[in-house]
Amino acid sequence: LLAQPSPFAREFPEGTRSRSGEMGTFKPGMGWLVAGSAVPVVPCYIDGAHAAFPPGAKLPRSRPIRVTIGKPLDFSKQANDADGWRVVAEQSEAAVRALARASGATR
Repeated sequence: LLAQPSPFAREFPEGTRSRSGEMGTFKPGMGWLVAGSAVPVVPCYIDGAHAAFPPGAKLPRSRPIRVTIGKPLDFSKQANDADGWRVVAEQSEAAVRALARASGATR
Protein backbone atom coordinates (compact mmCIF):
# COMPACT_ATOMS: atom_id res chain seq x y z
CA LEU A 1 0.00 0.00 0.00
CA LEU A 2 2.59 2.59 1.00
CA ALA A 3 5.50 1.54 -1.19
CA GLN A 4 3.51 0.97 -4.39
CA PRO A 5 2.73 2.46 -6.87
CA SER A 6 4.20 5.69 -5.47
CA PRO A 7 7.08 5.73 -3.00
CA PHE A 8 5.40 8.60 -1.13
CA ALA A 9 2.33 8.74 1.04
CA ARG A 10 1.30 11.35 3.54
CA GLU A 11 -0.79 10.94 6.60
CA PHE A 12 -2.12 13.36 9.16
CA PRO A 13 -1.91 11.13 12.23
CA GLU A 14 -4.16 13.18 14.49
CA GLY A 15 -7.16 11.86 12.58
CA THR A 16 -8.79 15.28 12.17
CA ARG A 17 -8.01 18.92 11.55
CA SER A 18 -7.40 20.98 14.64
CA ARG A 19 -10.09 23.52 15.50
CA SER A 20 -7.68 25.62 17.59
CA GLY A 21 -4.42 25.19 15.69
CA GLU A 22 -2.92 23.12 18.51
CA MET A 23 -1.37 19.82 17.51
CA GLY A 24 -3.49 16.90 18.66
CA THR A 25 -2.49 13.48 19.93
CA PHE A 26 -1.39 11.05 17.23
CA LYS A 27 -3.67 8.05 16.77
CA PRO A 28 -2.26 4.51 16.77
CA GLY A 29 -3.78 3.80 13.35
CA MET A 30 -0.65 5.23 11.77
CA GLY A 31 1.32 2.48 13.51
CA TRP A 32 -0.88 -0.14 11.86
CA LEU A 33 0.35 1.14 8.50
CA VAL A 34 4.09 0.96 9.21
CA ALA A 35 4.91 -1.22 12.24
CA GLY A 36 7.07 -4.13 11.18
CA SER A 37 7.58 -2.77 7.65
CA ALA A 38 10.59 -1.24 5.94
CA VAL A 39 8.59 1.92 5.16
CA PRO A 40 10.17 4.87 6.98
CA VAL A 41 8.17 7.57 8.73
CA VAL A 42 9.51 11.02 7.91
CA PRO A 43 8.26 13.43 10.58
CA CYS A 44 7.27 16.86 9.28
CA TYR A 45 6.08 19.92 11.14
CA ILE A 46 3.89 22.25 9.09
CA ASP A 47 3.80 25.75 10.59
CA GLY A 48 1.12 28.14 9.34
CA ALA A 49 -1.28 25.55 7.92
CA HIS A 50 -4.05 26.43 10.36
CA ALA A 51 -3.98 30.12 9.36
CA ALA A 52 -3.80 29.22 5.67
CA PHE A 53 -6.65 26.70 5.72
CA PRO A 54 -8.69 26.96 8.92
CA PRO A 55 -11.61 24.64 9.61
CA GLY A 56 -14.72 25.82 7.79
CA ALA A 57 -12.80 27.54 5.00
CA LYS A 58 -13.83 26.50 1.49
CA LEU A 59 -10.46 27.40 0.00
CA PRO A 60 -6.96 27.96 1.40
CA ARG A 61 -5.88 31.53 2.12
CA SER A 62 -2.63 33.05 0.95
CA ARG A 63 -0.49 32.76 4.08
CA PRO A 64 3.13 31.77 4.67
CA ILE A 65 3.71 28.10 5.48
CA ARG A 66 6.98 26.62 6.69
CA VAL A 67 7.66 22.89 6.61
CA THR A 68 10.37 21.43 8.84
CA ILE A 69 11.41 17.89 7.89
CA GLY A 70 13.01 15.52 10.37
CA LYS A 71 15.13 12.42 10.05
CA PRO A 72 13.32 9.25 8.94
CA LEU A 73 12.15 6.95 11.72
CA ASP A 74 12.56 3.20 11.32
CA PHE A 75 9.84 0.98 12.77
CA SER A 76 10.78 -2.19 10.88
CA LYS A 77 11.54 -4.03 14.14
CA GLN A 78 8.42 -2.76 15.90
CA ALA A 79 5.75 -5.36 16.65
CA ASN A 80 2.72 -5.05 14.39
CA ASP A 81 0.16 -5.20 17.19
CA ALA A 82 -1.80 -2.70 19.29
CA ASP A 83 1.16 -2.01 21.62
CA GLY A 84 3.50 -1.55 18.65
CA TRP A 85 1.06 0.79 16.93
CA ARG A 86 0.93 2.92 20.06
CA VAL A 87 4.74 3.07 20.18
CA VAL A 88 4.87 4.21 16.54
CA ALA A 89 2.31 6.94 17.22
CA GLU A 90 4.02 8.12 20.42
CA GLN A 91 7.53 8.21 18.92
CA SER A 92 6.29 9.90 15.74
CA GLU A 93 4.40 12.52 17.74
CA ALA A 94 7.46 13.17 19.91
CA ALA A 95 9.57 13.68 16.78
CA VAL A 96 7.09 16.17 15.27
CA ARG A 97 6.77 18.06 18.57
CA ALA A 98 10.58 18.30 18.74
CA LEU A 99 10.59 19.76 15.21
CA ALA A 100 7.94 22.28 16.29
CA ARG A 101 10.05 23.37 19.27
CA ALA A 102 13.20 23.58 17.14
CA SER A 103 11.38 25.72 14.56
CA GLY A 104 10.30 28.18 17.26
CA ALA A 105 6.61 27.47 16.75
CA THR A 106 4.30 29.01 19.34
CA ARG A 107 1.56 26.36 18.96
